[in-house]
Amino acid sequence: MHVKEQTAFAVPEDRDNVAHARRALEDSADALLVALSESNCDPRLIEAVEEIQKIIISGADVIRLGLVNFTCDHLFIRFAEEIPDVAAARFQGFSMGIGLYVAQFPEWLRFTENAAKADVEADDVNRTLAVGHALIPELRTATGLIDPQVPKSIELILEALRNPNQSSRRALYGAIRTLENLFAKIFAGFGGIIGSVSDGVNAGTKRATSIIVTTGLLVGAAHLAASLSPTAERVVKANWLKHAAELVKNGLKEAE
Repeated sequence: MHVKEQTAFAVPEDRDNVAHARRALEDSADALLVALSESNCDPRLIEAVEEIQKIIISGADVIRLGLVNFTCDHLFIRFAEEIPDVAAARFQGFSMGIGLYVAQFPEWLRFTENAAKADVEADDVNRTLAVGHALIPELRTATGLIDPQVPKSIELILEALRNPNQSSRRALYGAIRTLENLFAKIFAGFGGIIGSVSDGVNAGTKRATSIIVTTGLLVGAAHLAASLSPTAERVVKANWLKHAAELVKNGLKEAE
């Protein structure tokens, strides 16, 4: 399983401006990374900027770009004292440029509108952080099944939830959507194997399922999806998580 890049398109009349802006941001990212590498700033900030640079170069996934930018802003605030004035000025200009860039895409505008309408309660951030942080080690131990970039990407997006500012609602909405999509991919990717075992197809499939169950990925994902379900159902209107988690857990029991 990999982080899937989803190509984003600006409206036709803005595409030339967006292309110029992307090239300018690529140059700004290079200069910012040089400035940060020469400082004693926390390496997590450098990693977040590197992630943004990768997304910019790919020209894809504007939602993830905006979410990781929230993380960068949060990390910048946390570690501002470690960053020299020149690097800090570069960072602030870069972050503002990212904000202006993503605003050119209809996908981002729809995302921010949906986030603004979301029904958010006080405990939603804590629940989302708990589920996300519990899922990350499950992903990292699923050797050969999960690209290492996946837990890294989740970790970066979750980091933005620690910053209680005006962007926190969008960060929460994006984090829940990200986890929901990840659960969907996990369940879809291994659902066929569970079904085959439930039908008693062959020993080879049973051995494959045994390996997957041993990693803890499916069982862990099922429990965590159920935990996230109340928040996901209310905030992003995802009412399928609890039902899917129960189906997966039942399938695993039948496969034993």
